[in-house]
Amino acid sequence: MPKDFFKDITLPQGFDKKLVEKAYKFADAAHKGQKRKSGDPYITHPLAVARILLDLKMGHNVITAALLHDVVEDTDISVEMVEKEFGSDVASLVQSVSNLRKVDFSMYSNPEEVERAVLDVRNENLRSLFMAMSEDVRVVIIKLADRLHNMQTLKALPKKDQQRIAFETLNIFSPLALRLGMGEIKGSLEDLAFPIAYPTEYKKLKKEANRRYKAADRYVLKVKRTINDELKKAKVEAKVEGRAKHIYSLYKKITRADIDWDFDKVYDLVAIRIITSSVEDCYKVLGTIHSTFRPLPDKIKDYIAAPKPNGYRSIHTTVFGPEGKIVEIQIRTEEIHEEAEYGVASHLHYTEEKSKGKSSAELDEGRVFASEKQTKFLRQIKEWQDSVESYDEYLEGLKLEFLDDRIYVFSPQGDIFDLPVGATPVDFAYDVHSDIGDRCTGAKVNGKIVPLDTKLQTRDVVEIITVKNGTPKRAWLDFVKTSKAKQHIRGYLRKFNYEKNAEEGKAVVEEELEILGYSLDTLSETEIFNSLTDESSFKKVEDLYAAVGEGLVTRRQAVKIILGKPFIPEPIKKVTKRPRKAQKADLGGLKVNIAPCCKPDKNSEVICYVTRNKGLTVHRKDCSNLESLEEERLYYYNPWRDEIKDIEKIEVLAENRVGLIRDISNVIASYGVNIEKITNEHKKGSSLSRVVLALSMVELAELSDLLHALKDIPDVSGAKRIK
Repeated sequence: MPKDFFKDITLPQGFDKKLVEKAYKFADAAHKGQKRKSGDPYITHPLAVARILLDLKMGHNVITAALLHDVVEDTDISVEMVEKEFGSDVASLVQSVSNLRKVDFSMYSNPEEVERAVLDVRNENLRSLFMAMSEDVRVVIIKLADRLHNMQTLKALPKKDQQRIAFETLNIFSPLALRLGMGEIKGSLEDLAFPIAYPTEYKKLKKEANRRYKAADRYVLKVKRTINDELKKAKVEAKVEGRAKHIYSLYKKITRADIDWDFDKVYDLVAIRIITSSVEDCYKVLGTIHSTFRPLPDKIKDYIAAPKPNGYRSIHTTVFGPEGKIVEIQIRTEEIHEEAEYGVASHLHYTEEKSKGKSSAELDEGRVFASEKQTKFLRQIKEWQDSVESYDEYLEGLKLEFLDDRIYVFSPQGDIFDLPVGATPVDFAYDVHSDIGDRCTGAKVNGKIVPLDTKLQTRDVVEIITVKNGTPKRAWLDFVKTSKAKQHIRGYLRKFNYEKNAEEGKAVVEEELEILGYSLDTLSETEIFNSLTDESSFKKVEDLYAAVGEGLVTRRQAVKIILGKPFIPEPIKKVTKRPRKAQKADLGGLKVNIAPCCKPDKNSEVICYVTRNKGLTVHRKDCSNLESLEEERLYYYNPWRDEIKDIEKIEVLAENRVGLIRDISNVIASYGVNIEKITNEHKKGSSLSRVVLALSMVELAELSDLLHALKDIPDVSGAKRIK
């Protein structure tokens, strides 16, 4: 064991140092001869992971598992051997961490299949990570430490792998650390990943921030001296620190729409943290600060009295410091500070020290001692995973529920609720109780009645209005954000009879198709429509309508099912008119021959004849020789179709204003669609504009999403496809 491994560490009571030393020798022998990509001996990695966890003051079983976490996967050591040498608890941790890495691509035969498999397996590993975490939080703590050391040594990998891992860290592991209250690990992961994921933005920000950090540091020293003097007068013992904002946190703040790289709007480049010995002293410090500097009333947040749902506690206040500059100050106890930095890990440590008489396994058991706030979060993960109905729903909900940014809102009684950004009063109602959600009929936010699709903001006070016999509405699915709300609404709708769902769904689909300029009755009569629904696993059209009525398929998804797949050419004897958008379909791989009798070109209307041995022979549509050919081999099909632009015309109605055409053009450009022609009709004396655009479209079904996006532009009252 390296001599400095336990350096500067106070080991928790009952820590089995000999077990850890034994694990090091075991792992060192197992990995003998193995090298990392950097060329270092492999043992340096598990040793570094174990040291990170030791700094988090984790128990001996966790440190032992960290040293052994790769032996089952990368050596000939079995889980049974680990259990025999180190016990069932360590073996279980090693097995759980190893399971997150298992990948087998032997069944795939080409690069495309391997690429898809990588994505699927990585998603499944993500699911396994959350399942393991919901069973034992120590597994994810080991995984976060493993990820932190991998980020510290990432430069040994190829650039492409570096960027992939960096993005994964920012989008999965950093938010996960935050949800577990591990602020220091979160900040370290982000600062390591940011320069690799966004190198240009990092260089731009670092150059500007370094200059401002120096000035901010000088100012903070002045403020700290003033605060220390005032605390001495008040006879309050406290430690005053200055803390520079993590570079990635600064990036997220500086790129917000209301700041847009304006550093003069960022006043917390360096924040002051005051650490005391008791909660009582925290409030004495707050009083001293406010008697010294004038506070900003709306910037005082007491997370000690009302902790965040992830367990975070602290008092935040923002004041006008010397020279009138704004200063952010955090006040907390030593214990609260460690919880804020290390989250679940710190709670395990504190509970160990306070739990004399417990067995070693109990002291080290994450499932026993995780805090109430965090175990609630873990229970929610397990309950949610057990209830999702599809893999896509799982992946969508996983990011939304547990990895995206969050807001914190209050009930009228002062209870705090944790919801994803974009959540509505209906989401809040279901988070309070499923019965409240089902019977919701209205809502008040901060004392004012608001629409149910209102997006809530942090610190809103939300009151739900209910009626005795209220029921969920299908329209709620268009705006609710949480998986819990969606599941309850869909569950209720599923209980409705099939006919009612089909009737409601048909009306929704019909409305959406009208926007695109189609008649549902006309479409449903064609064999094209039937073949599309068959390919989408619906046995009949009514099944698709019922799925829309239940909320299982959205209106846009339904339109894509109807219009979004390639149209398969039909024999002439079955076609009464030319397909609206002929594509290559099943004929795309055949050799193309030009009929010498009529010599068609790319601008001709054509019909193709499938020969027995020569592929396709292309005739003009009016060629007299077609009548002598076998009817079942004739197709309405243009082999040059990909070289011809499909033009779609749309109409946008809006209030005439400066910048309207620019906003419309920007939205269309964001969908990768080219504008071939644009006209703006505006009658004198009227404030209404009619903008008509000719667009080159790749896929007609995408037009539905584009039209909805155009409707979201300020002052736009309608958008639809025209003939």
